[in-house]
Amino acid sequence: MPPLSVNPAAVAPSPVFAVMETTPDVIVEEPVLASAGDFIVGIRPEYVELSLAGQAGAIPVQITRVQDVGTYWMLTGVVECGTGVQQTVVRARLNAQTQVPEVNARVWFKLVSEHTRYYKNEEMVA
Repeated sequence: MPPLSVNPAAVAPSPVFAVMETTPDVIVEEPVLASAGDFIVGIRPEYVELSLAGQAGAIPVQITRVQDVGTYWMLTGVVECGTGVQQTVVRARLNAQTQVPEVNARVWFKLVSEHTRYYKNEEMVA
């Protein structure tokens, strides 16, 4: 199985929201994360979906690689972050019939769903 797409995150000022550090517009309602401090957001590529711009739980991604694996497409992209910030790689596994974007396209990936996992010190917290 492909590895999880993982992204560093930190808790927002509100006690019931968590925000990914590299993408502050992705908000997750997970009360248990309020006391977690820094944590990792993980989701398997088969659960990452193409999304509309600005949709809840979605982030903008710059596509860096498009692979036709035969029975599915594997898209690799980097999360758009400010200068001087380490880029976060995100992968999406899409149905073979999906019309996929080209390399260098800017698209939105929905990362937050019931399949999203949150880790602290390599242990799942939510």
